[in-house]
Amino acid sequence: MKLWFIVLGFAFSGTFLHAQEKYNIPNTYCPAVEGPVQTKEPYLVHQLSLVPEYPGGIKEFYSFIDKRLKKPDVDEAITVKVYLSFVIEKDGSMSAYRVLRDPGYGLGKEVLRVIMLVPYKWKPGVLNGKEVSTAYLLPIIIKLK
Repeated sequence: MKLWFIVLGFAFSGTFLHAQEKYNIPNTYCPAVEGPVQTKEPYLVHQLSLVPEYPGGIKEFYSFIDKRLKKPDVDEAITVKVYLSFVIEKDGSMSAYRVLRDPGYGLGKEVLRVIMLVPYKWKPGVLNGKEVSTAYLLPIIIKLK
């Protein structure tokens, strides 16, 4: 059994190294995260000196979404999560919206509709004193009744 894990380990490490060469991924190391680190935008939140911030904070952002979200009627009370990714650009605007997990009930499309209504720009992320584009992932928890 141990032999299979060793063989699989070598197979997958070779695949990664091949992909690293093929797509020209730099071989840099970050002590906080094992393995190669992304060095092109959009950056990941854990790579930044200062993370993006919505005016009024993340609670205000969630409040904006909750007030405008049209929730479907369901037979019994349930709680669902919609996972949303987007990019906060250098100027604070949002782009590249994508629903990563849609629980159904039309909530993925509804969350996208509401996200596109956000009137304020974020304070962008900062890396080494420069404003940078940042990939952002948010779980949006919705209680249905």
